[in-house]
Amino acid sequence: MPRFVKSISFYNRALLVGFDSKKDDADVNAMLDGLRDAGAEIIEINTSISGGFLKHVSTYVVIYEAPEVVQ
Repeated sequence: MPRFVKSISFYNRALLVGFDSKKDDADVNAMLDGLRDAGAEIIEINTSISGGFLKHVSTYVVIYEAPEVVQ
């Protein structure tokens, strides 16, 4: 079965609100549920956090197998 990639990113102002990756959980889980509901099998999830004192960007990259790309 072919493999595909889906990603989602979040921006936050770390200085103003503090960095808390748990606030992203609902959106990431919704994306994963959408992939699974479409018949995809999640193969791997990678995360990356970049930024500095004033802001952070969290990116989640999901590799999945499915008959076709899941929109």
